Amino acid sequence: MPFPVTAPYSEKSSSVFLAEVVSRDGPHLTCEHNGLRIQALRGTSLLIDPVPGDRAVLIEVEEGLYLAIALLSTRSDQTSRSISLEEGLDIRSSGTISISTPEGIRLESATLDVRGESCRQSFSHLSIEAAKATITGNLLSFVARKLEQIAKTVETTAHWISSRAHTATREVETLDRSIAGQTMIESGSVLSIGAKTTIVRSTDLVKIDSDQIHLG
Repeated sequence: MPFPVTAPYSEKSSSVFLAEVVSRDGPHLTCEHNGLRIQALRGTSLLIDPVPGDRAVLIEVEEGLYLAIALLSTRSDQTSRSISLEEGLDIRSSGTISISTPEGIRLESATLDVRGESCRQSFSHLSIEAAKATITGNLLSFVARKLEQIAKTVETTAHWISSRAHTATREVETLDRSIAGQTMIESGSVLSIGAKTTIVRSTDLVKIDSDQIHLG
């Protein structure tokens, strides 16, 4: 589509016209209109970063000073576009803010702060990588069909640890050691200890109390 034939430098020309973006250097744009090169500044309303080939709407705010206020059309080469601001950006809404994309969303920041009354995340697959991760809360609940912990070292520090399971199996390849002030093991039916060698050692007293005791 050809540009309007009226040049912006003519006394009879309109102060608003279309121009093609030739290059961009920060907020400074070089545009072309009817074969003439125009130096323009990027206006605050122009959120999308212009690239060469875009058609921008320019306005002459005063003689020799042009602002690019919008993009009428963009170059359709299927490349991703960016939005950049020299200052901060605060988005507020009294309703719902929705971001949808068929590919992916990437957030990059030195510090990422997310706050809310409640947070619900639903993923078919979730992967978190961090040099150090800290989760703090009054109550942490993990509900899953299967929970796996894989680490070189796992440390748990707590005032009280309670575990409940229908069936529990623990396998230790080399040494299983427990240190406690007192140890109590209770079984409702059978307590079975099997080993190639069993050693029971006490510095004070060993007591076996039962209705029947079978040795050998």
